[in-house]
Amino acid sequence: MLTVSYITNRIFNSRTYILSDPNSNIVWLVDCGDVDRIVESIGEKQVAGVLLTHVHFDHIYGLKELMAKYPKVLVYTNGFGAEALKSPKQNLSHYHSDYNDVSIDAPENIFILKEGDSFELFGYTVQIYETPGHSPSCLTFIVAGLAFTGDAYIPGVKVFTGFPHSNRKQAASSLDKILRLTSNCSIMPGHSVQ
Repeated sequence: MLTVSYITNRIFNSRTYILSDPNSNIVWLVDCGDVDRIVESIGEKQVAGVLLTHVHFDHIYGLKELMAKYPKVLVYTNGFGAEALKSPKQNLSHYHSDYNDVSIDAPENIFILKEGDSFELFGYTVQIYETPGHSPSCLTFIVAGLAFTGDAYIPGVKVFTGFPHSNRKQAASSLDKILRLTSNCSIMPGHSVQ
């Protein structure tokens, strides 16, 4: 049985979702922020993988620490995301005073996803959709009636497209796509909104 919880991270109220099964000793994450809070939440379980909704630093800043703690963890992103993980300018950490060098160069841990891919997770199929606009690295993951949309769709919030590599037209097209695909889903956005 798939269970989902989340933590609200210290940076920009981004969310890290924790996907687990009571009968399994592993968990999967959607995005990775505050590792101390993740570890506190999962106890003795191990992190097997991280699904990245996109690679802006507020969704990846915990990856390096997480990979040091769980060296075999797999990180799932698209081709642009794999490159942006290595580049503080592309993942925007270069522009943030507290996290100015978030970079991950661990090709053995990175798994590239593309539109139409799918895989099994705790007996459920995870469907992958490319939803660029906010970032070329944006992916939406749909599993068991849950849609992890990252920053490509946060209900009640306009998609921000003012970053380098953002694209307003793609964001609008992706939003239409997400709304169509998720009409019967619960939305799991990339940030907690007050």
